[in-house]
Amino acid sequence: MSINILNITHANGMVLSSAPPDATITARHDPIPDNFVRKTARTYMLDSTVEAYTQGPGANDEAPSGTLLTLVMLLAESLTSLWQSGQVVQSGSRIPTNPSPPKTGEHGESRDQLVTCVVKDILRQVRNKARNVILAGMVEQQTKVKVPGIPDIDKLSRLLWRHLTGNKSSKSNTQIDKLLTPEIKVRFAFLRLATIENLLDGNARNHSQWLEIDSLLAALRGQSHEYIKVWRLLVSERDHELFATSPMYDDSTSATLQTKLCPTDADVHARMLNQPCC
Repeated sequence: MSINILNITHANGMVLSSAPPDATITARHDPIPDNFVRKTARTYMLDSTVEAYTQGPGANDEAPSGTLLTLVMLLAESLTSLWQSGQVVQSGSRIPTNPSPPKTGEHGESRDQLVTCVVKDILRQVRNKARNVILAGMVEQQTKVKVPGIPDIDKLSRLLWRHLTGNKSSKSNTQIDKLLTPEIKVRFAFLRLATIENLLDGNARNHSQWLEIDSLLAALRGQSHEYIKVWRLLVSERDHELFATSPMYDDSTSATLQTKLCPTDADVHARMLNQPCC
């Protein structure tokens, strides 16, 4: 039996499409198709339940099971196993050049180490490009489409959806809006608030905003359902207050953003006291 890597379904029911038909293993040292990893990572960036976007500041850091790296590695390892057994096909033909991934690299790395290194490097690229879209209206975009002002959450969500799916013009705004859940919009709003904090905080510019995002997400785990519900409400309200009118990024806007943007623990508890039944 053969499995087409253009259509692999993860255990959570999400269909993960891999590389376009022209994707191939380019050399014996390529343990897995880059486009497969990139497309899988971008797909998971559209998942509002991802628990962390990095592995953490150190290689031995404990990480939750729902990290972007872990989720992508599960699919990468599945593909590698299928490839090794000769079950993987693409566009009707077997992936060329090698019947199985190399067992060691040029410097003696194991196949697993090679796959992990490839995946980590691609995830870094995926995060960096997503960051540029998240900061639309604040940093120059590497696209022909110029964003007038900082987009509201609906526009930002569409921009991210188009970027992460690669479907630049195949769907209308109305069609995309139907695919965007309230949960993913809140996640996108949170990513923007946290990224702007990192961008404008002179003391944080040398720190990855993704590590800070992961730290905030870790603090949410274990909180009550009511706490998380209020936190999400505050994220949505703050994003709407700041960007609903798609303001231009100028000195005035920059001054407004020079504050703590993401809701703090004190903010959440204060709202819970005022609206205990929200």
